[in-house]
Amino acid sequence: MDCDDDAYISGRWPCSVCRKGVGSNSIRCTRCKLWTHKRCGNIKGRLTSKLVFVCGRCSGAIKTVNKQETTSISFQGEKLEVVD
Repeated sequence: MDCDDDAYISGRWPCSVCRKGVGSNSIRCTRCKLWTHKRCGNIKGRLTSKLVFVCGRCSGAIKTVNKQETTSISFQGEKLEVVD
């Protein structure tokens, strides 16, 4: 089986929804290349390597929060600078 198949079996990759390792009932998004369990993605029917799957994030079904850079945090009453 080719590693680029969308239905590739691997326990090394986390599900994009539940973050647990994916297995034989998982598929990779054709856009972002993240893996999703069949159950987590509410996918019906048989998974095949020819199936075109677009995850909830890429399809817009899941709304994501705009990322804002964090420059400082408060911890035990003290303001701390965030550095890379």
